[in-house]
Amino acid sequence: MEENIWWRGKDYINEDVEIKKRNSAKFKWIPKEMNKVSLQPFSLNFIVGPRQVGKTTFMKLLIKKLLESNYNPLSIFYCNCDIVSGYEELLN
Repeated sequence: MEENIWWRGKDYINEDVEIKKRNSAKFKWIPKEMNKVSLQPFSLNFIVGPRQVGKTTFMKLLIKKLLESNYNPLSIFYCNCDIVSGYEELLN
């Protein structure tokens, strides 16, 4: 799956569009909320906010952090729900 480019290997996260944009930005931020996300088994976190505020970048930075902490790349799944037309498609 192209959205989960790190499945090819953990270093591929640096080829991700959002990570590339962030790396080339003049100002690089690390969201303070990054440490508030629970990564315990069966935990559930919601990342919400208006469009274009950095939710996707936040998620990709979190994925990068996990990969750098030696999480198995195949255990990290990302799905951009912008491409899903409705909940039926998501269920399928």
